[in-house]
Amino acid sequence: MTKNRSNFFDITILFVEDHDKFETATFEKLVNDIKMVVKKVYCAYNAKEAINFMKQNHNSIDLIITTVELSDMYCFEMLNLIRENRPDILAIIKTPLAHNKIFENISEIDNYNDYIAEPIDIEKLIPLLRSNLQKLLILNEQQKVEKLLLQYKTALDETAEITITNIEGRIRYASDSFCKISGYKKEEIIGQKYNFLRHEDMHNSLFEDMQETLFSKQVWKGRIKNRKKNGTVFYSETTVIPIIDLDNNIAEFLTVSIDVSEYIKEFINARESEKTKDAFLANISHEIRTPLNGILGYTQLLASANLETKEKDYIDIVHKSANSLLSIVNDILDISKIQSGKMEIEKIAFNPYEEFHSVAKLFHIKADEKQIALAFYIEPKIPKLLIGDPLKIKQILSNLIDNAIKFTLKKGVIFVNIKLKNIDEDSCLLEFSIKDSGIGISKEKQKFIFNPFMQANSSTTREYGGTGLGLTITSNLISLMGSKVKLISKENIGSKFKFILKFSYQEDNAIAMKNTSIREKKFNFASVLVAEDNEINQQLICDILSMKNITVTIAKDGKEAYEYIKSEKFDLIFMDINMPIMDGISATENILAYEKKYKLPHTPIIALSANVISGDKERFLQVGMDDFLSKPFELTAFNSILENFLGKVTKDSFDSEVIASSLGISPDNVHIYLEKFFDMVDKELPMMQKDYQNRDFLAIKTTAHKLKGTAGMLKLDNIFKALKEIEKNAKEQKDFAYLEHFQIILDTVEEMRVVEVL
Repeated sequence: MTKNRSNFFDITILFVEDHDKFETATFEKLVNDIKMVVKKVYCAYNAKEAINFMKQNHNSIDLIITTVELSDMYCFEMLNLIRENRPDILAIIKTPLAHNKIFENISEIDNYNDYIAEPIDIEKLIPLLRSNLQKLLILNEQQKVEKLLLQYKTALDETAEITITNIEGRIRYASDSFCKISGYKKEEIIGQKYNFLRHEDMHNSLFEDMQETLFSKQVWKGRIKNRKKNGTVFYSETTVIPIIDLDNNIAEFLTVSIDVSEYIKEFINARESEKTKDAFLANISHEIRTPLNGILGYTQLLASANLETKEKDYIDIVHKSANSLLSIVNDILDISKIQSGKMEIEKIAFNPYEEFHSVAKLFHIKADEKQIALAFYIEPKIPKLLIGDPLKIKQILSNLIDNAIKFTLKKGVIFVNIKLKNIDEDSCLLEFSIKDSGIGISKEKQKFIFNPFMQANSSTTREYGGTGLGLTITSNLISLMGSKVKLISKENIGSKFKFILKFSYQEDNAIAMKNTSIREKKFNFASVLVAEDNEINQQLICDILSMKNITVTIAKDGKEAYEYIKSEKFDLIFMDINMPIMDGISATENILAYEKKYKLPHTPIIALSANVISGDKERFLQVGMDDFLSKPFELTAFNSILENFLGKVTKDSFDSEVIASSLGISPDNVHIYLEKFFDMVDKELPMMQKDYQNRDFLAIKTTAHKLKGTAGMLKLDNIFKALKEIEKNAKEQKDFAYLEHFQIILDTVEEMRVVEVL
C-alpha cells in the first residue's frame, strides 16, 4: 500500500492486541498498513503494558486501537485506568462480528469510543480514523477555549453562580460560588438534576417552559425560588444558554445565576436587577479596557515614530490584535445595552463623504490580503452635512463590510453603495447596500441570522471567527434608527444587505471636519493633574501631555488628587473613576466642596473610565464632572478634550478682587500694579533677549527670578510658569526655547493690556 495524502492523518496511535489471539503475519500487515496513513504507531501486547506506556507517554498518543478482551483485563477497564490521566483519549474498539448488536447498546461506549467489527482491514479503518481526527480537532479547540475560560473563572465565580449540565439535565460542573450559596459540596452536586434546589412552591410549568425554550435553541431567563441545604430560602435570577455544537445540535447547557434574595425582600423591581447585571459588565469591561488603553495608546504613539518597516509591522499587528479584543468587548456591551433599552442614538452634524470613506479605507488592506476587490461608491448628490449618529452608522457599515470580507473567497468582489433615494427641504433618504460574491446563506439559515450568537453555519465560528453578535447589533441599531435591514442571498452566489436611513441635513458646505493630530497643537504652560492608579495609563497620559508642553502632576488615587488641589492650582484634572482608597466620584465631590467653601474658580474635571455602561456618562456629569473620556481612548478624542478645556489656557486673565485680597489693597488700585509690572516687562524683556544672544545665562536667571516674583504676586499664573521655566533652564545653562518663551510672555502682556483697557 502506498501513501495517499488524501488518506493521511496527522495522529499517533497505540495499538493494543494479544499476540496469542492474533496471527503475527496478519497483525504485522495491519500495523504496516496503518503506518502508511498515520504519523506514528506504537504497539502494546497486553493491557498492563498499554497502561504503563500511557503513563510515560500520555501526551504523545492521540488514539488507541484495542480488542475487547485482552489476556489480562477487558479493554473498558484498561481505558478507564488510562483516562484517569487522559480523560479525552479516543479509542477504536475491535469487536467480534457476532457481538456487534450487543456493543451498540453497551452503556460504557461513550462519545470517546468507536467500534469496528472483526476482521478489520485498512479500508474499513480509514473512515473511523477520519472521524476520530475530526473529534481530536474539536477536542483540541475545546481545550483551548476551556483554558481561556478558566482564566476568567475567578472573576465570574465571585459575581455569579455557574453550573453546566449535560443534555440529560444532570449537573457536570458547579462553580465555587454555587456551592457556597447552596450549602452543598461539589461531590454532592455533581450528577444531580439541574433543578434539585427548587422550592416546593415552584410550579412545573416554569420548568416545562424552560425546557421548551432551551430545546428550541433559545436562551431562557427567569427568577427561581430555591432552598439551600440548611432549608433557607433564596432566589436566583437565572439565565440558561444552550451550547450548540458544530452539527447544530445542543451539546450542553450553561446556567448563570445571581442571588437576588435581598432584592426580593426589599421589593426591588426588575430594573434594579438589570443594574446589577450592568455593574457586572462594567467591572469586566474595566478589567479588560484598562490594560487595552495602555496597549492601544502606545501603539498609536509608536506608529508615528521613525521605526523600521518590520518594527512598524509588529506594532500594527499588536494594534490590530488589541482592537479585535476591544471589538469583542464592545459587541458584548452593545448587545447588553440594546437588550436593556439603554442604547441611545445621537444627532450631530457630520460630513458623510469623510465619515463613510474612512470606513472603506479601513478595510482595503484586509480585502487586499484575500485579493478581494472592494468597490466603494457614494452618490455626489448627497448633502455635504447630515444630522445623525455617524459613529453608529460607521459601526453598521464596518460590521457588514467585515462580514462580507470574512465570507467572500479569494479574488471575490464586494460593492458598497450609498445612494440618495429621496430629498426634500428638510430631510433626505439614503440607501446603503453591501453586496458580496461570497458563500451566501441558505433560506433556512436566513430566518435566524440576526439572532444573538448565531451564524449561518454551525462550523462558522471555528472556520471564520467572530462572536456571532455583529449582525444582531447591526439589525438592532438600524431598527433604533427607524429602519429595517433586508437580506437577499443565495448559497455559493453571494449576499446583499441593504437598508434605508432618514437624515436631516444642512446646506452649510463650508464646515470642515477636523482630525487634529496629537502633535499639532501645543498648550504652553498649562498644568494638568492626572488621578490614575494604573502605572501604564499614568505613563501614557504623561507622555501625551508632555508632547504638548503641558506640565503633568500624577496622583495615584482620589485622596492624593484631593490633597494636591489644596496646595496647587491646575488648569484641568483627568480623574479615573475606579481607584483605591478614594474613588473618582468621591474625590470630585470633595474637590467641588473645597472650591465652594473657599470660593475658588472651578477646575474642569474629566472622568476617565473603562466602564461604558449606558448612563455612566450622565451619572459622572450629574456629580459635577465636566466631560467623560472612555478607555481605551483614541488620541483624537483625547486631543478634543484638551482643545475644549485648555484652548484658552495660554491667555492669562486677572481677577481684581483676588489680586487685591492677596496684596491687601483696594481693587480700584490693582490696575496701577499691573501697569508697573507691564512696564517692567517692557524694560527687562529686551535685555533678556540680548543676554540670550550673549549666552549670559546668569543674567537671564536673575531677571527671570525678579519678574517671576512679581508675576506670582499678581496671580499671573501663565507668565509665572513661563518665567519659572526660563529661570530653571538658565540656571542649568541648558539649551531651551528661550526666544519662544520671551515672545509668549510679550504677547500675553499685550493681550492683557487690551483686556484691561476694555
